[in-house]
Amino acid sequence: MSAPGLPARRCARCEAAFPSVESPERCPYCGNTWLSDTTLSSTGTVVTSTVVRVAPPGTEVPYTLAYADFAPGARLFGRVRGSAPIGATVRLVPAPEPDHYVFEPEEKP
Repeated sequence: MSAPGLPARRCARCEAAFPSVESPERCPYCGNTWLSDTTLSSTGTVVTSTVVRVAPPGTEVPYTLAYADFAPGARLFGRVRGSAPIGATVRLVPAPEPDHYVFEPEEKP
């Protein structure tokens, strides 16, 4: 049994899905206000990632950032706890502001 995913909204017009924390009243893609509640899958697939090696003072480096696809149709950008190559499965984990969520690599059995 998988863990519950992140609360999200789904647009009736363009069918995009996005976390509720990003835009609770309008679709960030088309501006539509006809939204329904949904939940994003707790796991997704990394589409692209990069390792940040130079950052502002006070930020610990290196760290990984990635875009990952989560059902039903959301592509999220976030910090990865660890590394996540393209095609890796990551778990969506709620986090405090300003991140709202982070990705953790799924361990292979």
